Amino acid sequence: MKNRVFGILLVISLSAFMLVLFFGEILKSPGNYYFDLNEQGLTHYYSAVYHAKFDKQAFRCDAMNYPFGESIAFSGSQPLLTNSIKFISNHIIDISDYSVAIINLAILFSVMLGAFFIYLIFSEFSIRWWFASPASVGIAMLSPQVSLMAGNITLSWIFWIPLTIFLVIRFDRTRKIPHTLLLGLVTYCSAMMHLSITAIIGFLLLGYWFFRFIWYRKAKTFWYRDAFHIFFQFILPVMIFQFTTLVNDDVTDRTSWPHGLYENLSNPFSVFLPGNASWFHVPQWLFDFSQISQESHARIGTTALFGLFFGLAWIIRRKIKKEPILKIAPLSSLNVLFWVSTLSLLFSFGLPMIAGMKWLADCTEPLRQLRILSRFAWPFFYLLNMVVVAALAHRVFYPGAKQIWKVFAGVALVLLFAEGMGNLKNVSVLVKNRIPALEDHENQTVDNQWIHYVKSENYQAIIPLPYFHVGSENIWVEATHGVKEATMIASLKTGIPTTGVDLNRTSISQTFHNYALFTEPLERLEFPDFLPDERPLLLLVLNEYIPNEQELRLIRHSEPITKTPDFMIYELPVTLIRRLNLIYKDEMMAKTQTAGNTEGPGWQLSGNEGFFIYEPFGKTAEKSGFFDAGAFSFQARQWTTVWHDTLKNVPGGTTLLVSFWIKNYRNDGFMRTNIEFCNMNPENHETTFFLYSDFFRYIIAFRGDWVLVEFPVVTKTTNEIAKFSVMNNILPKGEFIIDELMIREEGSDVFWREGRWLWYNNRRVVVR
Repeated sequence: MKNRVFGILLVISLSAFMLVLFFGEILKSPGNYYFDLNEQGLTHYYSAVYHAKFDKQAFRCDAMNYPFGESIAFSGSQPLLTNSIKFISNHIIDISDYSVAIINLAILFSVMLGAFFIYLIFSEFSIRWWFASPASVGIAMLSPQVSLMAGNITLSWIFWIPLTIFLVIRFDRTRKIPHTLLLGLVTYCSAMMHLSITAIIGFLLLGYWFFRFIWYRKAKTFWYRDAFHIFFQFILPVMIFQFTTLVNDDVTDRTSWPHGLYENLSNPFSVFLPGNASWFHVPQWLFDFSQISQESHARIGTTALFGLFFGLAWIIRRKIKKEPILKIAPLSSLNVLFWVSTLSLLFSFGLPMIAGMKWLADCTEPLRQLRILSRFAWPFFYLLNMVVVAALAHRVFYPGAKQIWKVFAGVALVLLFAEGMGNLKNVSVLVKNRIPALEDHENQTVDNQWIHYVKSENYQAIIPLPYFHVGSENIWVEATHGVKEATMIASLKTGIPTTGVDLNRTSISQTFHNYALFTEPLERLEFPDFLPDERPLLLLVLNEYIPNEQELRLIRHSEPITKTPDFMIYELPVTLIRRLNLIYKDEMMAKTQTAGNTEGPGWQLSGNEGFFIYEPFGKTAEKSGFFDAGAFSFQARQWTTVWHDTLKNVPGGTTLLVSFWIKNYRNDGFMRTNIEFCNMNPENHETTFFLYSDFFRYIIAFRGDWVLVEFPVVTKTTNEIAKFSVMNNILPKGEFIIDELMIREEGSDVFWREGRWLWYNNRRVVVR
């Protein structure tokens, strides 16, 4: 017991020294640094701080996706931590202004906590404390989760996996209910931080029980006792989390087909090769590490790599001698967890899906929801390093050990600790990001003067231009020109939420309600119907951004409030949004009246010139179309040619606009259908233009269950052969309907007036 205390003190001392050495500047002023400002980095801080400071409900985050908000489980707000801040602020003392500092300190402290639990695991092997302590700190510093401080702070909490391993080992030894309850608590708390961690914990726990049933279940252990432990360790906590989420969430149309299942996989190179070790360089011809995502890195380290080589040689030797080869760890529970982590590693490679079993993901929604499989390589990192250190300690400290093993152990320990320090050093450089505007608490700088012209209580939301929306998986509008940072800073300064979205699994219908505000309003927008009151909205427009026609319509009918070096602030009345479709219709009528006679029969071209093709698909009357009975249909998972013809008399250098209508756009995955448009030289059939994209990137307007898609095509030679094909590779099955294909020359308007309807460039409005 005394030795264990010495070891714990050494772990704490070494960890604290390393944190001060590499993060001392941050520790002096933790509230002024943001570990990650790329991709979702700022979002995680923003949603967490907003929730702790402004949200009224514990399980709702209203920072983004206004007026709907979002369930806390899909906001990246780390609710276990932020709700603790909120509770203390509401009932004891207000600490919400220190949310950033608390988050940063907690993440850094998790390195120490991770090393602590790794040391406790080594203590279960009776490893000498002075050897186990530096090894524990080295493994914690080298953890692939450390690098996520500069990539995804919600996943950079290092202690979750070591804590789970420790509790499983303790449970395996004692079979006591308290350890089961602690495992259940860990499962629930991890879900309240990030569901990917819960999935990893579930893989370890369920894998442990699977091997236990097969390998070493004792005859006196009754099955119902095991079922009791499984239920309370994992199943019940997940059920409680799901119940609390569902009770506080009325969304029923989240995506079942998220991005990323096969896009962020681990591979043997990113796991086993020391790609960033200062003394070892992998040639680019062998593997280019820049080609894999940050979360796909799970390098085991040089010590574990050499340990793996020795382990493989040992297994081969025992196999030749026909001896058992599966027992490689001193504890049966650690041995089981190691082989479970090996399966987890193979799963992180995408197996078995990439080995011809894609149908497994198609028919298993929980599997599809995992998104980034590379994270499942993390248990292998921890367990392999633990097994290697334990094996070395066993070789060194047993009576009569050879001197050479002591040398190996010393070198291995130095390598492990040195690489861990290198990992911390590399990360420490990346996490020292500051946002001066948020440090100016009194709003004295030029950048923050705009706040004095905006009374927060008078406005209900911030609409950013350019708009950004990432989360529904059915449209993907990336934030550009720094608009996300400007919007989130403005929101935190004022407490006003934003209609912009950078979340997870957002409602599909809510997505299109919000996005319709930035498309041509062929019909009355539903967005105002969901607003709680008639207070105006703030329109935040970046100075360097060039708005499109619809965005200009919003700006023209808004009232300027103030201007900053980076953006303009406008006041947008709700009544204006309600009238947008009427304003748009008047603009369309004005264009057709100046373009020529709109009373004649059939289609007319402005100026009576310009290329024009119209395909209503009237011959396929069995399908219900956009305007009449005919429409074009195709099935999922196969390329289908919609149109294939010659662009007659169209000279090179001409820009054409291809538009068509899609039915049932709100169906999950429909707008992720691929477009392939190819132009070929009629003489040599060389490709002169090629477009490969998705429907959602070219949304123009909504009408009923239909959405208008329009994209540009540029010719290079005269009379090119054009081919337009589509395929939905997301859904395993399903029927898709296209109608009213129109190809027209840019700058040439096509219109047709018949009765109460006006068709204008493939748009349709009621004019009387």
